[in-house]
Amino acid sequence: EILRSLVENTSDLFPMLPYIFPTLVARLGCEDLDGVAHLPEVMRPDPEQKPVELARPVEESEEVRLALANFVAALLKRLNPTQIYSYIDEATGLIRAQAMDPYHEVKALACETMIAFCYNHCEMLLHFAEPLGRSLMSCLTHNHSRIRIYGLRALTAVFWCGVWKHNHEIVQQLMAFQDPNKAPIKAFYEPMTNINYMSTLSFDRHPAVRRFWFETLAYWLLRVPDKVDHEPYIFPYLLAGLCDDNEDIALEVFWLIERCGELYEEEKEEDLRKTKQYGFDYGWTYGGRGF
Repeated sequence: EILRSLVENTSDLFPMLPYIFPTLVARLGCEDLDGVAHLPEVMRPDPEQKPVELARPVEESEEVRLALANFVAALLKRLNPTQIYSYIDEATGLIRAQAMDPYHEVKALACETMIAFCYNHCEMLLHFAEPLGRSLMSCLTHNHSRIRIYGLRALTAVFWCGVWKHNHEIVQQLMAFQDPNKAPIKAFYEPMTNINYMSTLSFDRHPAVRRFWFETLAYWLLRVPDKVDHEPYIFPYLLAGLCDDNEDIALEVFWLIERCGELYEEEKEEDLRKTKQYGFDYGWTYGGRGF
């Protein structure tokens, strides 16, 4: 608490950063969360698709880890882009470690920190979008509905960091996509299963989570710049909301799909002009010769 107060009230943090970041990294054990830093690039296996949590955190006390999470949040709020750029690996490692923490309060605070961090520094987080997205998988399957909603909010923030580059990798992780021409070596020796997070969230046991999930899908389709790359993957799960057991959710999904259709008509106005004017599909008339 004293350190957080000092960070929040100090005018210039730059001289302190060479001491703060290495200490936090060692305290949270986030030097190499994937365990592949010692391997050459060509020998590194594919990232784990299942949700991953820290089995044994370096700091065993949950209250101390929560205090550290508050300290990290206060620290990252104070740093300007130049200072963040110098410690970008350490900063993202701290947030990822806290998002994979077993304690639910630390997870919730880590999601809030990640949201602010991604929106404030999205330009420099392009190549960190996929690792940040993977660290949220344990939040999407957490027992607490509040944590699942926090995870979805943080995932939306991460989507603004990997535009046109790494967002498709996050979507493939969410839907458990497996390249048919590529099989991991591990699959030859033992059974392997993947988790379809999109399907799990579409049939979540809590109505509030399902409602927020479908709203999140619609937001991705309406607002994310590279939505055209994800429409074939996202739309089937949005359509599943029309069959939701909760009639209010099903009705909301219907209007969300209507809004997606309106946006499609606005973006494809020239292609749809003849169809709207003539009242039928102009493409089936042999260029106008069939009527």
